[in-house]
Amino acid sequence: MKKQYAFENIRCHIGNIDFLQITRGKGYTIRFREGREKNGFIFVQSGAMRYTFLEGNAGEVLLGMGEMFFIPAGTAYEAIYLEDGTRAIVAQFDLLDGALPQGFSTPCSIQLYDAERQMRSLFEHPHPAPTEENRTFYCIFRMYELLWNAVNSRQETAARFLKLTPALQELRKHFAAQHKVDYYADLCVMSESGFRRLFREYTGLSPIEYRNRLRLEEARKLIGTGEYSVAEAADAVGFTNISFFCRSYKKLFGQTPLGHQAKDGV
Repeated sequence: MKKQYAFENIRCHIGNIDFLQITRGKGYTIRFREGREKNGFIFVQSGAMRYTFLEGNAGEVLLGMGEMFFIPAGTAYEAIYLEDGTRAIVAQFDLLDGALPQGFSTPCSIQLYDAERQMRSLFEHPHPAPTEENRTFYCIFRMYELLWNAVNSRQETAARFLKLTPALQELRKHFAAQHKVDYYADLCVMSESGFRRLFREYTGLSPIEYRNRLRLEEARKLIGTGEYSVAEAADAVGFTNISFFCRSYKKLFGQTPLGHQAKDGV
């Protein structure tokens, strides 16, 4: 019996592939203020890096040894190497046609159980090694393989994170509430320690840091309307300490709330 599988309107063609091994000293900084040129997987072999995303909700992400992250093209960010001798492997590519897999349109953590082996193998050749003319096809194969493994990993990880849904919904709807972390853990029927670990793995932030970010983003909107003073905006979103609010605001947005008012002419 003859079987035929037809895949309609499914396209994802990639090209201009680069595999890079990078070693930098503490304090080395790279910036993509106009957006990253290529889609890229970043794996930290040793040391640590801090990524600060300049747009969207990704915020700040710390990557330590053995951690992997995907950053799509067009993403504006700053990366700082936090330790001397920090080593990273980067696998990057252009999307020539079609769309990236679901969930890869924004920066995201990649949980591969053998990520280091997979990333190191990008610089190793099978036996026999590909000829120079076949090297291009070998690199394309490895890049698609990495994408496939990352997609599977994200799907498996997403299933684990579903249990956080009640807490995430509560935080987004009622971010001004002054609940303690155990309240959100109870919503998810989890221990507080287990909830904290899973929440940070999913968001890159602690539950309180995540709630504060939601509050700060809302406060920025309120101040921007010209209808709220700094103190009124802070109180409206749940901050009880105005000094802490101003420090947190400047750390996240790069300017004080008063600077935001002045910039917008309100």
